[in-house]
Amino acid sequence: MHVERPPNALSFYYAAFRALYSWLKKNGRTNILGFKDCNGDTALHLAASTNQPQVLKRLVRRTNVREKNSAGLTALGIVRQLPAHVNGISARSILETRENETTLFGFILPLNDKNSFSEAVIEISEFIERGMPGELRNTFLVVTVLIATAAYQGVLSPPGGFNQGNNGNTIINTNVTNYNTTTTSSFDASGKAVMSKKDFYSFMAYNSGALAFSLGAIVFLIPFAWVRGFIPAIPVCVSLVYLLSGYVTALNVISPLDVNKTKELQLFIILTFIVFVLSKILVLCISRRRLRSRRTTSTRPETP
Repeated sequence: MHVERPPNALSFYYAAFRALYSWLKKNGRTNILGFKDCNGDTALHLAASTNQPQVLKRLVRRTNVREKNSAGLTALGIVRQLPAHVNGISARSILETRENETTLFGFILPLNDKNSFSEAVIEISEFIERGMPGELRNTFLVVTVLIATAAYQGVLSPPGGFNQGNNGNTIINTNVTNYNTTTTSSFDASGKAVMSKKDFYSFMAYNSGALAFSLGAIVFLIPFAWVRGFIPAIPVCVSLVYLLSGYVTALNVISPLDVNKTKELQLFIILTFIVFVLSKILVLCISRRRLRSRRTTSTRPETP
C-alpha cells in the first residue's frame, strides 16, 4: 500500500504546531515555549533557524525575543546568518519589529490600549510566576536583597551618627506662665540622629522608598506555588512584614523630627509596601481565574 506524503510538508507541520500552541494557550502553559534544549535554543530559535515566519508570528507574543542561546545569538541573529539562498526577509521583519517595540522581559507593553496593557501586565506576572528562568530570577532577587540591606543599614547608621548621651545636646525650653510660675521642659536628644531635620527628612524619604520598593519587588519575584498543600512564599512574606515593622520602629526611635513628620515617613513606607502586596494578590487572583476558565473551556464537551 502506498501512503501519499502531504503535498506541503511545512503546512502540515504548521497545522500541528498551531494545534499544540492552542492547547498550551488554553491551559496556561505557554511558558513551555521558552524552555531551552541542550544547545540553549528555544522554540523561537528553532523556528528562526528553519525560517518559518508563520510560527514566528505566534511565538514572538509568548516568548522573549531577546533570549540568547548557548552561541550568544538571538532569534534575529540566527535569521541574519541564514544562507544567502534562503529568503528570510519575512522572518527578519517580524523579529525586528518585535524587538523595536516597548517590551519588558520580551513582552509587549501597548501603552495606548488599556485592555491590551492589562493583558500584557497579566502575561508578565504569569511569566514571573511560572516562566522566568531560575538564573534570571536569582539575579533579580540578589540585587533587590542588596538594595534592601543597604536601605535598612541607613536607619541603623544614618549619616553623621547619633547624639551620644546628655552631653550638651539636651534642648531646654523655658516657659513663663501666669502667677509668676516658671515651667521648664526638656527634650533629651541622646540617641537621635545628628542630621538637621530637613536633611534627615529628605534622606529617610529616599531611603524608605528604596526599602519599600525592594521589599515589594521581592514579593513580586518569589513564586506563590503550592508545594504539597503549602505555599513556601508565605513565611518569606511574613518575614518581610516583620523586617518592615522593625525599620518603622527604628525610624521612630532615631528621628529628630516632630511626631507628624515622623508619621509621614512611616506611612509612606508602609503604604508603598501594601500597594505592592495588594497588586501581587490582585494579579494572582486574575491569573488563577483565567487559568481556571481556560481549563473549563478546554474540558467542556463540544455541542453538535
